Amino acid sequence: MTILKENNSIRKLLNVTQWHEKNITGENTTVIILDSSKGKSLPFMNLYYTDVFGNAIESGHPTNVAQTLHEISPSTKILYFDNTRNKDAVFEWIKNNKDKIDIVNISLAGINGMPTDDYLKYQELNLVICAASGNDSFTDHISYPAQYPFTIAIGATNRVGTSVDSYSNKGSMIIATCPSHTYIRNSDGMIWSPSGTSFASPVAVGLLALYADWRKKNGLSKLTPEETMQFVKNNCVDIEDVGRDNKSGYGLFVLPNLEELEKTLLKEKPIVINPPILTPIPEVKKYWRIQCGSFSVKNNALTEQIRLKILGLETYLICINNLWKIQLGCYSIESNGRKESKRINDMGINNFVVYY
Repeated sequence: MTILKENNSIRKLLNVTQWHEKNITGENTTVIILDSSKGKSLPFMNLYYTDVFGNAIESGHPTNVAQTLHEISPSTKILYFDNTRNKDAVFEWIKNNKDKIDIVNISLAGINGMPTDDYLKYQELNLVICAASGNDSFTDHISYPAQYPFTIAIGATNRVGTSVDSYSNKGSMIIATCPSHTYIRNSDGMIWSPSGTSFASPVAVGLLALYADWRKKNGLSKLTPEETMQFVKNNCVDIEDVGRDNKSGYGLFVLPNLEELEKTLLKEKPIVINPPILTPIPEVKKYWRIQCGSFSVKNNALTEQIRLKILGLETYLICINNLWKIQLGCYSIESNGRKESKRINDMGINNFVVYY
């Protein structure tokens, strides 16, 4: 795919140019875009006109997101899903194909910072997910699903990456920032640059797609979400306040120097003579757990817990990364957990099954 010369400065800023010159362009990576195509139809490129299920008849926001991503990682395969239609079918497709997916981008955000519980079930898939922090100008709260700790929350900077844009939501859950204002081209040939955290998140995803491509080409393992989160943190340039701050997180996310990376990760492995015999560590027993709700305020969770008890359901609270979750059951056999989950769902109580 041809990339625009107008974005050369952004690619240079993020150290992308060096990677492209080494033929690292994302050709071995697949990215999922969860978005919405509702709204006014505009003359964008037909390449991104519809979603995988063929439900979307409009174009717009996801088109901009996809083109922005391709300006960073031009050879990445992008699959777009309209996540405002057939949410359950979208989730099942991604669940059944998760081993083929490298990264998920979510540029949608909850209205006025409200929770988006539909995305909680994605935690169980253990996928790398980047999400836009939202454009409400909040100074101490980012939007969901970026607020959820299993996502990499990305805010937006100006085009030169020196400061966070005023509209970009800020808060303690921000992980990093990337430039907004990447240029894209309409089908009529006009070049323009959309702004917003919606177009900062796919820049971060493009950087991660290049890194995933490089790892695959060099026979390295696929990173876990936790390892990817640490990679982002380790490769940020400090901006705004010194050190980690609530405006920019760990700073401006950039790719590391490729030559230094090759020296570090591709160096010859030492020969181990008479390696010590290691005592195997017993595997930790995992269970299928039924959960519902996710509350940042404990009293809200307690109120919901009382309501469930009145309905005859025994529950208890767990706190994971400062979010209070209501647990309805714990099962060593998955089918038993799924059966109970359906029974509770038939009572009108939304829930999901997690494995840990």
